Amino acid sequence: MLATGYGRILSYSLASNLKAEEVRRAALGRLTSRGQKNDIRGIRLAFVPFYRLTGLDFSWSWKDKEITSPLLETPHASNAALRTLRFGEEALKNPNGGPLPPLKEKEYLLTSIYLDRTFLAADLPSLSLRSLGVRSQVRTLHLFDPEALSREGQVIPVTMDWKEAWNRIETGLPLENLTRRLLINRILSLVFFPLWEVQVDSGARTSSLLFDGVARSFLQEEAASRFFSESPAGSGFSAQTLRFRPLACPNCGGGLPVDRDFRLFSCPTCHRLWHIKGDEFENLPYRLAEAPKRLDPRQVHYLPFWIFLGQVHLEGRTIASKYDLAQLAPQARLLREEDKAIPLRFFVPAFKVRDLSVANRLSTSFTRMQPLFQVKEPSGESLHPGGVLDRDEAATFAHLSLVSITPKGNPKLVERVAQAELTLSPGELVFFPFQDHLNSLREDFLGTAIHKATLR
Repeated sequence: MLATGYGRILSYSLASNLKAEEVRRAALGRLTSRGQKNDIRGIRLAFVPFYRLTGLDFSWSWKDKEITSPLLETPHASNAALRTLRFGEEALKNPNGGPLPPLKEKEYLLTSIYLDRTFLAADLPSLSLRSLGVRSQVRTLHLFDPEALSREGQVIPVTMDWKEAWNRIETGLPLENLTRRLLINRILSLVFFPLWEVQVDSGARTSSLLFDGVARSFLQEEAASRFFSESPAGSGFSAQTLRFRPLACPNCGGGLPVDRDFRLFSCPTCHRLWHIKGDEFENLPYRLAEAPKRLDPRQVHYLPFWIFLGQVHLEGRTIASKYDLAQLAPQARLLREEDKAIPLRFFVPAFKVRDLSVANRLSTSFTRMQPLFQVKEPSGESLHPGGVLDRDEAATFAHLSLVSITPKGNPKLVERVAQAELTLSPGELVFFPFQDHLNSLREDFLGTAIHKATLR
């Protein structure tokens, strides 16, 4: 069964590992260690909402890299001309001085990580727990059932709407020396977390102790106040109903691959391709790229790529062909006049990889070289199980490829390309043949290889 929650904000909960009596004993033990007489007035369980973001974060950023050279470090007179050329007035003031000031250049770095972040979604300023850490990743999440949770304890309402949550996520990511950032496969959900509150009367004052219901540990103490109001203010939030879809091919009833990250599913029986959209599967047309040479069908793996015809609008210029692309990414060979007739295409791999840099490397290589190939209609070939990028996500990825193919030795051009406008066609899904080659899969269009382990 597939939880059809992509594109929605679905809600989950974590179960408490503590019972009320265990919380009472833990609280008494803590209070007794102080040597004061304390009276426990009440114990209650509250389920506190946290937003959770998962997705893929790609970002190009830069840092200053010092250029070192023995020539620059030698203060001899023979270097006077170099010093004058490099530093002008500064060199003339002290032509026989010490070492020259360090030269620096921008070094561009691509960071690609799997995002999984949580933050508080309720108005609880006294709560010190602002994030769930890794617990939402390693703990079993249960489907949110407000009625069932209300019988166990108090469900704290959500006070931050989803628009504010998205804005907080984007502003909370690192921005230092950022050139371009893309968040792909973004999924926002809610996790209701169990916290136990113990109200204590010590005669002179009243306080509340808070215990973590998952870690089974003391969390914090708040004097003369309560963490959770008896009748908290309501919110406009209403939990979206979680729906399920049988993971079966709508055409033949065959089982589809089980992977929670897939957006595209290929049927191993009838070889049709399906895109999950809302609660329904939509049939997605595709074609196959013909290999440059004859391959053994038993050793061929067909991997999905989205291909978009594109135009780059950069400071009054329009880059729309393979010939024009050389203005941004010079080729290793001289371009021919006929290259002007080859439209600019962006290639984005849609399949799942462990190492996200592999996806960018493939996209960059294919987009830079613009390989020519023939396509054919499928005739029962076995396809890769599925894909993690749908059409819209892949179109977002295309701008990352544009920045990636720009030579990093030209910082001004990189920064301008990062701000360029990109116009794309609706896109087509094409499966490229990769052949077994020892521990890798290799294609013969550009000779690119992918280690098999990165596909698992």
